Amino acid sequence: MKMSTRFIIALAVASFALALSADEAEEKNSSPGFRPECELASVFIADVKTATVRVYPTIIRSPTNTSYSAASQQQVVAFLNGKKITIAVSDEVKIDPGELQGRGQFDWFQNDMATIGREVE
Repeated sequence: MKMSTRFIIALAVASFALALSADEAEEKNSSPGFRPECELASVFIADVKTATVRVYPTIIRSPTNTSYSAASQQQVVAFLNGKKITIAVSDEVKIDPGELQGRGQFDWFQNDMATIGREVE
């Protein structure tokens, strides 16, 4: 096999490997359900039963589109109220998270949560 052919094959394999790792998070945890400890979690749990929780239309993201679901929003409201977890109310405001930012789904999610957090403050 010629040197140029080997180089092209090696380049193709390397490109494929880079593409596969493009959506990998920089930090990983062995437990997929892991959530870092939060000093305010117990306060939230104690207060949520007497709070009114505003539920916005569900945001559905893809690399090329953002859409909203009022149907899933209503399911969340019905679930929270039906289980008497909190007093849930619908809000018709559709929060625009803007352009996707980051290298993959983990980054997109983190950036979207920061944007949504600023919008509902």
